[in-house]
Amino acid sequence: KGPVPHDWLFSRVSLVIHHGGIGTLSTGLKARVPTIVKPFFGDQFLWADKVKAGGFGTNLSGFSRSELRKKIRQVLGDSSIRDNLKELNRNLINEDGAESAFQHVFKNLAASVVEKYFYGENMFDVVE
Repeated sequence: KGPVPHDWLFSRVSLVIHHGGIGTLSTGLKARVPTIVKPFFGDQFLWADKVKAGGFGTNLSGFSRSELRKKIRQVLGDSSIRDNLKELNRNLINEDGAESAFQHVFKNLAASVVEKYFYGENMFDVVE
């Protein structure tokens, strides 16, 4: 009675078909379950493209019975998808997420911003 936790459910299925929300997607990837995404709005289109590009499943452009049947067979018949999911999980287990995020942000900041805030003007000065 009530909602079923995705982490419990996804560990018991062979395929997840969903809208592409980041919570549902990340839970499915963590469970190493191939996924089919049918995005509807916002960032769901980005995640659908990432699923396909990463080899973790595919996405639906339309929503017909024949397309869905074809995509299910395609995803379940492709053993490389499970291999890609295993590799993704190995990488995630070994990654220091906080350090990686810091390094990514720091690396991608513009040099002038780094100079200004870390070596130059005091960022707490009041501008008149």
